[in-house]
Parts: sequence; C-alpha cells; structure tokens
Amino acid sequence: MRISFRVALALAALALWLPASASALSIKVGQKMPNFTVYDIEGNKVNFSDFKGKVVMMAFWASWCPRCMDELVFLQKNYSDSEDLVVLAINQETRMLAPQHVEKLKGDIKQMALTFPVLLDKDFDAYKQLSIAALPTSIVVDRDGKVIYAATTYYADTAKSLNETL
Repeated sequence: MRISFRVALALAALALWLPASASALSIKVGQKMPNFTVYDIEGNKVNFSDFKGKVVMMAFWASWCPRCMDELVFLQKNYSDSEDLVVLAINQETRMLAPQHVEKLKGDIKQMALTFPVLLDKDFDAYKQLSIAALPTSIVVDRDGKVIYAATTYYADTAKSLNETL
C-alpha cells in the first residue's frame, strides 16, 4: 500500500512539474493556420494556402484507425455537398508510401464513396507544423485562415461539436 501511495505522489508531483500546455496538437483555436504542403492521391502537390478565402474542414486520418474511418463517413454524409465548406481528408499513414499502399487507399476511398479530396501528408509537413500526435484530428479554419475548431479524437460528442461549429 505504501509503494502505491509513493508512486501516486510521484506522479502527482510530475504532473505539477510538466507544462500545462502539453497537448497532442500545437495549433489552437484563434491562431492563424500555417501553410503546409501535402499531395493529392495522384502525387500532385497541394498547399494549404490554395484554399485561402474558404472555410476548410481538415480530417487527419489513417486507414488503420477505425475512429478515423467513422469520421470520414460522417463528413461524407453531412458535408460533402456543402458549397460553403471544403472538406479535406489528410492521410498520415506513413512516410514513403509504397505504390501498393496508395492503391489500397484508393480502394478504401472508393469503398467509403468519398467525394471530397483525399490528400497524403507523405513528407509529414502538416504533421510536423501542427504537432499532430493523435488520430483522428479535426481542424476547421475560417475564411480568414484562423482556426475555429481543433480536436483530437472522434466520438459522438465530437460530431455534435463539429455540427455546431460548421
């Protein structure tokens, strides 16, 4: 029992010592979204700045993440036809994607019937700039390029807050 108390005390002291701002995501609501480069599924470069002046919903995902797939289906169902919103599914599967893996992703996209752009963060440019450490991660940017929503994970509550934001 004493050892457990000491461990708990040490963990509490460590929590007080660590910075309060530690997060799985460095970009915060109200901040300007930095530019980053990703690639479309065919390998063409796409810069975030290409979407300047538009409301952009970014869903960072990987095919091995079931909650990510749930979020993509949710976004397709609810926002794919919106004229006021650009939905971008930004895959952070891995660096150096093999052609066979890209073909698998194309199959996943077809199976989920996604109609919005699916982009590959194959150089991890967005990952590094935004410090994305959890998937799924959702970020919404307004027409002025400011973040109005940023969350890691996807649950029913996240879907509700995304609906309210969008």
